[in-house]
Amino acid sequence: MIEMSQNREIAEAFAQGARAGTGSHFFIEGDAIYSYGHHFPIAVIKDRSSKIAYFNKEGYSTTTSIHKGYVERALEAEGFKLELKSTEELQEMIRKD
Repeated sequence: MIEMSQNREIAEAFAQGARAGTGSHFFIEGDAIYSYGHHFPIAVIKDRSSKIAYFNKEGYSTTTSIHKGYVERALEAEGFKLELKSTEELQEMIRKD
């Protein structure tokens, strides 16, 4: 598992393929990256070769908005297209694993 103190680095690691890692109230687990807990997935990548990331269109808190910004920029820098989904839709995608 990657241990990082910089949340920007966690977002970049996720975009580059990491499947585990933790930051400050921010973590990667499998195909998803979360803010503050499993209740708020920020993004899910099911098939990296498709270059599509499913990205949470909802807000939660100021810190979560910062986390989302890191993830959005990191994914776009790696060439991912973002497809917006609700929190519930992302949680359903994760449960199907």
